[in-house]
Amino acid sequence: MTLSLRYTLKPTDADTVADICTDTAFFRDDEIQIARELVEETLANPNSGYSFIFAEIDGEVVGYICYGDIPGTVGSFEIYWIATLKRCQGQGVGATLLKAAENALRELNARHIYIHTSGTELYTPTRNFYLKNEYAQVAELTDFYMVGDSELIFRKVLK
Repeated sequence: MTLSLRYTLKPTDADTVADICTDTAFFRDDEIQIARELVEETLANPNSGYSFIFAEIDGEVVGYICYGDIPGTVGSFEIYWIATLKRCQGQGVGATLLKAAENALRELNARHIYIHTSGTELYTPTRNFYLKNEYAQVAELTDFYMVGDSELIFRKVLK
């Protein structure tokens, strides 16, 4: 069982991303549709500003990350999506994807990487994952996603 990374999009990746997001049981249907649309937009326009990395084990996509620059900034980038199949969580797939994206962003002279996530109890493991990977919480927007669901913003300063 070997983990490999793929940096190019395939036409089937929109379905794959939707399947992964559904499998996590973290995302609402509208959020899954957004994840799908980002793949479709990038397939239609490779200069869309979104980049993807896919983690594969024995040819099966088990996780992915989507990132890009933040328009109107110099050197600030965002991790828009990161998700791993439930059965592969806790096995280093997410950390491998995050490190690969960080390395790609260093090559683009990134100064900061931002990640936005939910403040609900469901997302406690997600927040712990970001903290473990040296991201610091820098802001909270109360009731952002809906009443009772704050947006938490994490940042990593790249050196």
